[in-house]
Amino acid sequence: MKNLQKIAVALLVGIMAIGFSAFKSSPKKNTKFATYYYTLIRTSPTTYVYDKFGETAPDLEPCTTGPSNVCVISYPSDQGQTLNPASLPSGSSNYSSSNGFWDN
Repeated sequence: MKNLQKIAVALLVGIMAIGFSAFKSSPKKNTKFATYYYTLIRTSPTTYVYDKFGETAPDLEPCTTGPSNVCVISYPSDQGQTLNPASLPSGSSNYSSSNGFWDN
C-alpha cells in the first residue's frame, strides 16, 4: 500500500510539472530583430529627409499631402540618423501606405 501511495504521489507531481510547463509565458521580444522607423520631415521650405524616429511605430495620423507618397519607412537594421528621400537604401521591410509626409 505504501508503494502504491509513492507511485500515486510521483505521478501527481509529474502531471503537475507537465501541466505548469504547458502554461509557461512566451519569451521576451528578441531585440536582434528590432525595427527602425524613419519619418519624412521638412528641414527647410524645399528640403525633406527621412529622420530616424526610433524602434516604435509612429502614429500615421499626421501624414498629409507632401512631396512623397511614403511618410514612414522601416528597416530591420539601423540606417543612420537621416536618409535622403531621393536615394533610399535597399532592404526596406515596410512603409506606410499613407500619401504624404510627416511634418515636425
